[in-house]
Amino acid sequence: LFPAFPSRSRPLVVAVHLPERCRGVLFLENQDNYATAVAGGYPEAHGLALVYAAGFRGGAGRIREPGAALLHYSGGSTEPTPFEEWWFGEGVPPPGPLHFFGDLDFAGMAILAALRQRFGEVSAWQPGYAPLLQRVQNGEGHLPEAADKQQQSDPGNTGCPYADTVLLPAM
Repeated sequence: LFPAFPSRSRPLVVAVHLPERCRGVLFLENQDNYATAVAGGYPEAHGLALVYAAGFRGGAGRIREPGAALLHYSGGSTEPTPFEEWWFGEGVPPPGPLHFFGDLDFAGMAILAALRQRFGEVSAWQPGYAPLLQRVQNGEGHLPEAADKQQQSDPGNTGCPYADTVLLPAM
């Protein structure tokens, strides 16, 4: 259709909400949770950079390659350079602890494992998962078939102690 347009991989679009003072990073699997966090709906997330990359895209092999990911910012910070230096740099320490909050299902745990491969010590975000875990323990969960999740497979260990010893056994 456009012969002069070079064929290349589609960049991964990543939404990043940067606080004025960043004390860590929270990767969010779901757009609704990202919007809730940006609006202040999770007080425990105050001061965390909030990252939404639409589920498995956040753990893609090229997510940290310059040009392969387009970071789009909102929030109180006027200086995304230190964040980008960490995101795209090798050996640059993160701006604080790294967390992930997604669905309490095998796909969510697989995303956590992929994020750990790409970003290092990412942990399951306990303030987000604790209420979900409580609901499961109260018998308020659902079978995989009820949510069309029966094709998901157990990722095994994620490498995150909380996910591996608490969340996965609860599922």
